[in-house]
Amino acid sequence: MKQRPRNCMLRAQVMSLSLHIWVVDTLLTLYKTTGRIAQDTKESGLNIARIFSILKKSCKVQYYRVEIIINTMRTILSRKTLIKPKFFFALGAFLLAVGIAVGTANLPTLHAGDTASAEEATVIDLVNKSLPSVVSVVGVQELNGSSTVVDRGSGFVVSKSGLVLTNKHVVAQTDLAYKIFFSDGRKYTADVVARDPLNDVALLKIPGDNFAALTLGDSNGVKIGQTAIAIGNSLGQYENTVTKGIVSGLGRFVSASNDLTGGMETIEDAIQTDAAINQGNSGGPLLNSRNEVVGINTAIVLQGRGVGFAIPINLAKRAIASYQKNGRIVEPYLGVRYITIDAGLQETNHLSYDYGALISSGTDITSPAVITGSPAAAAGLKENDIILSVNDRLIRGKNTLRNIIANYQPGDKLTLVINRRGEILHLSVTLVEVPH
Repeated sequence: MKQRPRNCMLRAQVMSLSLHIWVVDTLLTLYKTTGRIAQDTKESGLNIARIFSILKKSCKVQYYRVEIIINTMRTILSRKTLIKPKFFFALGAFLLAVGIAVGTANLPTLHAGDTASAEEATVIDLVNKSLPSVVSVVGVQELNGSSTVVDRGSGFVVSKSGLVLTNKHVVAQTDLAYKIFFSDGRKYTADVVARDPLNDVALLKIPGDNFAALTLGDSNGVKIGQTAIAIGNSLGQYENTVTKGIVSGLGRFVSASNDLTGGMETIEDAIQTDAAINQGNSGGPLLNSRNEVVGINTAIVLQGRGVGFAIPINLAKRAIASYQKNGRIVEPYLGVRYITIDAGLQETNHLSYDYGALISSGTDITSPAVITGSPAAAAGLKENDIILSVNDRLIRGKNTLRNIIANYQPGDKLTLVINRRGEILHLSVTLVEVPH
């Protein structure tokens, strides 16, 4: 058997695409330096036919390697030759053909050990483990013996005993029967056992005691840029839709409307993601790469693409714990409407502080700044007061008034530091349970 030339010995199993980049770069460089390398091309007798002959004899096409191109080009340039521009186009075509042939023949096959396929395998494994716990929530109106589907959403199992977490707006209508559908075809009629009076969170219960539940993570540890995977009943038609993206932002303030009920939900400290969230995904889990739920898919911006929001799972964990303890979701209540102050609001309204909660009424007479009969009213809070701190915790950034109050229970007594037209006051207030 004829032995291949030494300079054609196989030095690598994979020809990377850098070959093509090198070829283009080399051709550009050669073209720029085209000129008089010698007085006469006839001195060396070098012509295009001979160049091709040299290249072909160097080694067979399928074993062509970068070092051969380099050595050949060095040989050509070392000759005292005037090389015309058309040479480079012909040579470029040949080298590109060789590079494409070799690169295509030797492109690596992805295996489980490779980085890309390992990442894909991780996502696939995560999805396979999560899907048995993700459900479609269907609102059905039963009238005169017939059933009509009115609303569709998503949810996920959070306890072995059949507790399902979803958005409150998914199960907002009390006159509907709610059905739960699993990916394996199982279906149940669910009872809505709790609706959070303040947040867009609700709990359903299905009969049974051996359900696979998702692991709830810690949303306080979520970082911008980390992987985010959303699962849900996309558009109410495509069950078990999986989308992947990143966490795009944190601490977002979102007001979302429900087209079906006409209600509004306000989300503070929302997680923003570019993992596609569509109508019908509401109530589904937002997962991290460790297969932990970090959020509940809740809202989208219809005018934009790749802008979705999720309720932090820590808020939902408090609701679950409250339900398990009290048989309902109990939330502490102060009774004010407010705007969180930041540097922009301070500048616009010429305020003395760039932090705090400015007590402010809504857009109509039904939205007073201080709710009549509330703990805030009893404590003497007034419109345009600025609440600076609660029990020595400053209201700043993610520490909104609502988030701070959520850490207490009805009956707890708090000290508020407020600014009223330049005067600092200390007011005592006792929280109560949110009226249902």
